[in-house]
Amino acid sequence: MSRPFYSVILPAYNEGAQIGPCLKAILANVSDLAALEILVVDNGSSDDTVSVARAHGVRVMENTTGKRVNISSLRNLGAHEATGDILVFLDADMLVPSDWLEQASRYFRAGFQGALGFIAKVPDTAGWVGRIWGQRLCRKRSRVMEVDFLPGRNIFVNRAVFEAAGGFDPAFLTGEDKDFTFRVRKAGYRVVSAPDVCLIHLGYEKSLAELWRKEFWRQSCTLQFARKHGLSFRTLRHPALSAWHVACPVAAVVLALGWPFSPAWLAALLLWPLPAVVIGGAEARRGRIVDALPLIVLTWLRWTAAGVALVSQILRRIF
Repeated sequence: MSRPFYSVILPAYNEGAQIGPCLKAILANVSDLAALEILVVDNGSSDDTVSVARAHGVRVMENTTGKRVNISSLRNLGAHEATGDILVFLDADMLVPSDWLEQASRYFRAGFQGALGFIAKVPDTAGWVGRIWGQRLCRKRSRVMEVDFLPGRNIFVNRAVFEAAGGFDPAFLTGEDKDFTFRVRKAGYRVVSAPDVCLIHLGYEKSLAELWRKEFWRQSCTLQFARKHGLSFRTLRHPALSAWHVACPVAAVVLALGWPFSPAWLAALLLWPLPAVVIGGAEARRGRIVDALPLIVLTWLRWTAAGVALVSQILRRIF
């Protein structure tokens, strides 16, 4: 393939403040090296997302049904209407560098077949929550590596591979990106994370409350994922960590009420943050040592939110 033809698909909902800079950054990649089309798939925005997108001269597909659909459906709709050989799934709150497509072309000209994602970081102006939490994946993927998960906000994939994997599963309200890249690997293709260029994620977590809310959402389909892909260490890792972070405080409360003078409730309370200490401490070694304690705290908050999400999943299945 001498000249990859890229179709950049941007699902959007009320992204009027961010989609302009996002599109401007993408359009800066236009060159003779890579033909390009951009499709914005709007999900019924009530702000100026559509008008801003049209002002940049890109194709806009609107959901005018009055009922929002999930992001899997938006991405699949964009893929169905796209004409490119390489589908690029990007969120409307991402900024790409000017050599983004040039670097991607190095892989696809060499015959790459599969899903490719570059690393992303948060803006330099981010507060401590965004900076510490948002740089984790960037540090973990500081070299080209085979992975089984790429964030849906930043994926290149051959059209043929996308179709062979079956596209995004609309049954998933969240976690659809992990499900998709799992299926790409199961279909016999590569899933690669590369640090050749670094994108900027404008939709980073700006507060502890936002981190809690997003992690509750992100972890709200883990049981669905495990059922679909079979029970294994990889598929049960998140539900297990989630269960730990809800079981320990519940056990501590129950033990304290029944045996207030027993050290058992205190032991359960002290065990609560243990996985966060292990996971956060390991991730902190890749960055600044001063960030170790905040990262452990944020990791504990993440998995506690996931624990509440796990209970919510179980209750939904029961009722």
